[in-house]
Amino acid sequence: MDIDAITSASPWFTANEVAAYLKLKLGTIRNMTSARRIPFARRKGIVRYHRNHIDAWMSRGECPGRQTAADVGKRRENNNGVVVAASAPFEEV
Repeated sequence: MDIDAITSASPWFTANEVAAYLKLKLGTIRNMTSARRIPFARRKGIVRYHRNHIDAWMSRGECPGRQTAADVGKRRENNNGVVVAASAPFEEV
């Protein structure tokens, strides 16, 4: 998909267009949408992404990036939903 064609058209992107605009895979955009990590609008079941909102979101640095195994190991919850450090013993209460 040609990026010039995307930026000159409507300010509302489809999932395919926002994926091309951000140079991400379509599956990544869909995952970020379902996790509500990217700004989007839904009307009558149709999801669209506004160019200005995407640009502002990127410029604010709110895109969390990819989570690594090291990031996952830094936090975990016990059975009561309390976050404990990765080095702390895991207690069952």
